[in-house]
Amino acid sequence: MLEADERFLSEIERKTEEFLMKKTLGKVTRLVIVAVMATGIFLSGTFAFAVEEPETTGAPIVTENLVLEDSSPEPGAKGIPIENVGIKLFFDGNVTADDVWKANEKCFTLTDKKGKEVKVKAYADSAQEDYILVIAQPKSAKKNVSGKLKPKSNYTLTIDSGLTSADGKSLAKDIDIKFTTVDISKNSKISMYLMFGMVIAIAGLMFLNNKRKEHAKLQMKLLENADPYKVAKDKGISVAEANVQIAKAKSKHQKNLDKLGPSFADMMKPPEEVAKELEAKKKNVHKVHTKKPISAAGGKYKSGKKAIAEKKAAEEKRKAAAKARAKAKSSGGKKGKKK
Repeated sequence: MLEADERFLSEIERKTEEFLMKKTLGKVTRLVIVAVMATGIFLSGTFAFAVEEPETTGAPIVTENLVLEDSSPEPGAKGIPIENVGIKLFFDGNVTADDVWKANEKCFTLTDKKGKEVKVKAYADSAQEDYILVIAQPKSAKKNVSGKLKPKSNYTLTIDSGLTSADGKSLAKDIDIKFTTVDISKNSKISMYLMFGMVIAIAGLMFLNNKRKEHAKLQMKLLENADPYKVAKDKGISVAEANVQIAKAKSKHQKNLDKLGPSFADMMKPPEEVAKELEAKKKNVHKVHTKKPISAAGGKYKSGKKAIAEKKAAEEKRKAAAKARAKAKSSGGKKGKKK
């Protein structure tokens, strides 16, 4: 009985799930159909509007007024130089034709923030009929010197609505192009900081160069006082090889000194002091007329050949003295026997 009830309940649950599944699928299907229909209506409406648009012949759209298409600097520009200021203007029509240019070149006015007018001059380009260049010509305190606009100041270039193109179109209204000149004080500070940094860098390089030069001079001094016999003994080489190595090291350090150039202290010396030092160096240079031994100059070191020769001579002298003593002894003995 219980098993039958359980089968009955499971059958009811299965049928319920199938019913719910069918109902859900039905809802989804209806939603898809509605979405497709809405898309079709939207697309049909779009195509309908596309069909209803009038056919164009490819001719440009004609406007009733002349239009300023671009300018350089743009309205609101900042950091404009105070010298040689030129405003480039580009229109959508021929504004430089001979029959309109005489009137058009008078349609430009430049004023500062107080409304004071600054002289300008307009220039046409025969190769570009829609382009006009307006140059600011401020007064200068000096004769034959171009003037300058005021730094960190606001200026306004006004284009009169009377500006007309060759086909009779004119601007709908006056056009104002405002700009601000460069802040010189700010640039001066930047330049000052850069210069200060350069001075520090140069001073640092000179300091390092002086240190390197002092080190090279010290090395050169040590090499000049180098003892070739000590070098030969330490390195286990001959004195001649030690002299060659010392000479090479001197040449290398001299090249380094030449590359480094004069030290800062040397450069700061007055010319008179430099001349005196050169004269002193010349006086201390002595020419050798004849070859002399090292001992003649007060040197205590002996060359290898001389030391060997002296040792050989001393040995021969010792042998000779010993021989003489032996001879004298032997001759004295003979005399005693005869008596």
